Amino acid sequence: MFIKSRINTNTGLIGDSEDEPLTTVYKNVLAAIALIHEEDVADAERIFKRFNKYYLLNKEDFHGFPQTWNIETGLPDTTSIHWEGDSAFLLLALNYYNQANGNFGDYELLVQGLIKWLSQRVNLCDLIVAEGVAIIYASLLPFSKNNNIQTSLTKLRCCFFSTAKISSKDYEHNLKHIVLGALVFEDTTGFNHLKSYIRTEMQDHGNQFQITAFSAFAGDSIINVEISVQVLLALKLWHIENHLNTLNLQTGLEKLLLPEKRDFSVSGVSNSMKNHRDKIFYALPAVEPTCYLLFYYWGFNPFQITDLRF
Repeated sequence: MFIKSRINTNTGLIGDSEDEPLTTVYKNVLAAIALIHEEDVADAERIFKRFNKYYLLNKEDFHGFPQTWNIETGLPDTTSIHWEGDSAFLLLALNYYNQANGNFGDYELLVQGLIKWLSQRVNLCDLIVAEGVAIIYASLLPFSKNNNIQTSLTKLRCCFFSTAKISSKDYEHNLKHIVLGALVFEDTTGFNHLKSYIRTEMQDHGNQFQITAFSAFAGDSIINVEISVQVLLALKLWHIENHLNTLNLQTGLEKLLLPEKRDFSVSGVSNSMKNHRDKIFYALPAVEPTCYLLFYYWGFNPFQITDLRF
């Protein structure tokens, strides 16, 4: 499994490359969800322990997690932003850990701290980007029996489906909003806009091939691999693969599977990038699109991990 090959033996954190010392909360909690799904709870717990340690040291004045961390030292870049979506994704992963483990174990205080802070942020949800609003909603949903949480969920839904606000979905211009609308809020109306995001590129990995997938924004000219795999997942979960030719989409994205340079028996999906001459190239495999491709194979919705309908 590519994800396991990216674990730093000293810190337990996960990154894309030996040459890149920085990683993110999002990358690690996505990986933790994949590890738990494959019954590798021990490696997932190494990730949780790293973030739990930070929380316990800062619980009296907790304002979420710094986005960027050093994979070698296991320490955060305290100057990086504290985005609500990262902390909400961690709560999502801990929810899944609870589902698999039967309890939150050593992370009960961390879970309560995340719920408290995210619930406070809900009062300002008009000022949080739509992606963050959707992920907070997904992370708090398992606690909806609490009346205060239920109130927060109602506010978050209103923020996402509002108009002309920072928090408002924009299906016409942002494909991530379409994906989250479907996977979090079960709103598939955004699929009607998918065709405006379709892009075609020529790739050369020793032999030339054409790939047709999706851009992240309507105004972008290049394919975004992570969002393309997320679309593939959303269409599968909603049983509307025929909405587009998802077989060709899957085949094209699988052509971007690259071997991990330390172990050619494992591979992951690469991300698209632009070089200084504005040409497209695909570097080493990346954690995020690889996780979503695994979720696609498994038919697994990471945003509704307690929803057995999927």
